[in-house]
Amino acid sequence: MREVFEDYSDEIMESMDSVIDDEVQRKGITIWALEAKSAIAFCLCCCERLFLNYAVFSRESGSGSESKLRKLIDIAWNNLLTGGDNYQAEMHELLDEAGNFILDEQEHRLAAHAATAISVVELSIGSFNAQPNEFAIECYRLVLQDILRFVIDDALYSGKSFSSVPDELFESCFWVEELDLNVKILKLLRGSEYSIGEAISEVRSLCINNSASNIGVTGTGSN
Repeated sequence: MREVFEDYSDEIMESMDSVIDDEVQRKGITIWALEAKSAIAFCLCCCERLFLNYAVFSRESGSGSESKLRKLIDIAWNNLLTGGDNYQAEMHELLDEAGNFILDEQEHRLAAHAATAISVVELSIGSFNAQPNEFAIECYRLVLQDILRFVIDDALYSGKSFSSVPDELFESCFWVEELDLNVKILKLLRGSEYSIGEAISEVRSLCINNSASNIGVTGTGSN
């Protein structure tokens, strides 16, 4: 997904990559330790985190399909909870329909974020078939990239200038809240207080209730 962020300078990109690599490394040990179902659930939590970005993009641009992406994510959750294995074809069909916007609407202010949402959903579908922990780490990386982009765009739009990502941006409530939320998600998925099914239901509710479009960060920012 690096191409989604190509409008930043190489210095800012390198700074972003460094920060994200450090955070992924910190959480990576815990993510790798998740059982397969829990790792898939973590992927789907990442889908929920980015869904509203796609939804707002679809409403504003009139392209894509919010309802189809919502249906796809719900099917994936239900598939995980019930152990069904006959939904892959339907999920891929829905993904194709939801992702049709990219080439036509790439100049929209949220197109890059909608594209990231589609990529995370695609990774999540793949996590059902093999190596879910690896998919979970990549999903987490894309979520962090996306939220950090919102924070950077907001700073640039407000007139700030910098050659690398300044430390103060990591005090943004959106960045801090995202990290805190993922600590809660991983704690639930690794804890012994709930059965695996109960833990998955808990993190699903937590993420749906805290789905962050971050639209307010960019506000009237440029495309």
